[in-house]
Amino acid sequence: MSDGKEGSINASNFDRYTTVCKQEFDKINAKLDNLDMAIRGNGSNVGIQVRLDRLEQSEKNKAKFMWMLVGISITSLSSVIVAYLIR
Repeated sequence: MSDGKEGSINASNFDRYTTVCKQEFDKINAKLDNLDMAIRGNGSNVGIQVRLDRLEQSEKNKAKFMWMLVGISITSLSSVIVAYLIR
């Protein structure tokens, strides 16, 4: 199958891991932590999730307000037309 050198953990492989791979994994973990903090927040700063939720709620409220304005406009216009016709 194998001569025992491939895939075996020896001192040179471990040294290579500690000098190259471990540093790269630490960098990747730090970047992932930064991304996680940006998405979820860290207590003192709100994350992207909270900001997105606030934007969605704001848009929902704007839509309700716009429909209310449309209803008020239609009602006002109807009242003016009815008042004109009755006169």
